[in-house]
Formats: sequence, C-alpha cells, structure tokens
Amino acid sequence: MKQTAITESYQKPSHDEIALAAYLAWEKDGRPAGRDSHYWQQAEAELCRQRAAAAAKTKPIWPPKRIVTPAPTKLKKLTTSVRKVAAAGKTTVARKRKTKV
Repeated sequence: MKQTAITESYQKPSHDEIALAAYLAWEKDGRPAGRDSHYWQQAEAELCRQRAAAAAKTKPIWPPKRIVTPAPTKLKKLTTSVRKVAAAGKTTVARKRKTKV
C-alpha cells in the first residue's frame, strides 16, 4: 500500500460510515447476494479517497505564513547587554525600564 502525507484534518471513516455507504451501494445495485465484502471494500476505498482529497484542499497548519524574528540591530543590542551582565558577574539580568510617555 502506498503511503501519502496527509494533513492532520484527515480522519479514517468509521465503521458505521462504511457500513452505510456499502449498504446504499448494495441497494442501488439491486441487492445481489454474496457480494458484501466487495461493497464493503468499495465503500471504504471511496470514503478514504474523498477524505484524502478534502484534507489535501485544506491549508496546512505548519509552517506559518510569516515567522516574526527580531530585527538584527535589536538582537545585537540584546546579546551585547547580556554579555556585559555576564562579564560583570551579576546573577540577575538587567531589565529594560518602562518609560512613561
């Protein structure tokens, strides 16, 4: 069996869903005797195909469209201040003071 990458929104069809689809197909074909496993397999394959197609149309959750990262200058200032605190031997990290505007 070929495995494909499917998003998290894909769910296997339940026993009841397969049973209902198989029953409806069996009734539609005139209720032939001795073909129950054929209708079951056909219904299961069709439901899985429909679910996989629907899951492929949904947008993936990961990765997000845009990853926000700090600007290089802010990042450089932050690492510099951390290095200064570590070099001074202080155990606490200096916090930026909030200023009232």
